[in-house]
Amino acid sequence: MKTFVSSTQAGCKSSVLLVGKILKYLSLNNHTHVENVSEAEVIIVATCGFDILRENQSIEYFESLLKKSRESVKIYSVGCLNEINSKRLRALGERIVLLDNIENLNSVFPENRPGQTVELVPDQFDFNEISKQKNRNGFQFNLIYKIIAMALLHLEKFFGYPYARHVHLDKIHDEVFYKKKMYIEINQGCAWNCHYCIIKKARGKPISRSINSIIENIKINEAQFDILYLVSDDCASYGADIGTNLNELLMAIFKSFPHKEIEIGYLNPGFIQKNPELFLDLFKKGNIGAINIPIQSGSDKVIKDMNRHYSITTTLDTISKLRLISPNTFIWTHFMTGYPSETWSDFMKTLQASKRFDIGYVFAFSPREGTQIFNQAKNKPQYAKIKRFILHKYILFYILKKIFLNKGRSTFY
Repeated sequence: MKTFVSSTQAGCKSSVLLVGKILKYLSLNNHTHVENVSEAEVIIVATCGFDILRENQSIEYFESLLKKSRESVKIYSVGCLNEINSKRLRALGERIVLLDNIENLNSVFPENRPGQTVELVPDQFDFNEISKQKNRNGFQFNLIYKIIAMALLHLEKFFGYPYARHVHLDKIHDEVFYKKKMYIEINQGCAWNCHYCIIKKARGKPISRSINSIIENIKINEAQFDILYLVSDDCASYGADIGTNLNELLMAIFKSFPHKEIEIGYLNPGFIQKNPELFLDLFKKGNIGAINIPIQSGSDKVIKDMNRHYSITTTLDTISKLRLISPNTFIWTHFMTGYPSETWSDFMKTLQASKRFDIGYVFAFSPREGTQIFNQAKNKPQYAKIKRFILHKYILFYILKKIFLNKGRSTFY
């Protein structure tokens, strides 16, 4: 059967991993993947509802697919938006079919060979296929990073310019283009209760895989990859449901794959707050090449209002120590601008905090129905988009400043 598979948010590792599993599933069952949606007999889309912008873009993408595909073809929706706003998806018409989970694909393709089901698919897949997926959601957001990363990498390559290495442009490039990495999902769901977050409604409480399962999963095709990327809605929540934790998982990975580089996806800074020294010890014992520590704001007041449980001072001090222990580790973050209680003074603290990271992804606050902050926030715009624009450009300016003005000297401290 001819299939068309895509994602509305290629910037989300969980979404990319979901698409990868679906593509692998289809390959195991001898279905073909077509590039032209008008040729497809079945269409499958991984959705995103992280904020209203991405929800709107998901809906617009479905509307586009409805126009471009044949009227007899069903379009199957998987992913977060199914839980976040199923009403809006169903309003698009009967051709849109919501799948509660990807295991239900077995009912979409009844002719599949026995045993070739989604749950048997390992977490590795054809990266050439993934790279073809259009980053329809967040394209403009990532485009400037891609341009700068590629331009400066070529500058360094062809002219011997030495300063770009200091800001890890090679890792920025690999991050936005999904290069050289094996993605391993360690858990779904989150143990925290941030007041603004709608993803927990979609993903629920932590559901962790066992350490042995993860190790065996890596062994399947680890020889093909230099980097092991741990995918999770929150790596800090790993093991909360099965009596273990991220420290124990990482130590097991270090022991089993001592020559591999590890990258840690979304890690709530609350994990660092609990035991900063234990966190730093991980970087002494294993090769952690990159880590995402999403501080969201540089203001302790805003962090508290968000119901996130860490001190900005402790987090940033720990990052400074981390850079001394592991200077080659690429450290990136997420920022949210325009939170309802954020003042311009709070925002200035975020600008200052942004200098501690190699790069930061910036999101404008979006009130989401079903979150604790929704009723307080829906009528209180706080210049979120303007602040996002300022912070976005400030981060880019700081990257360029480190490259061209500081001549490779560290400016993180």
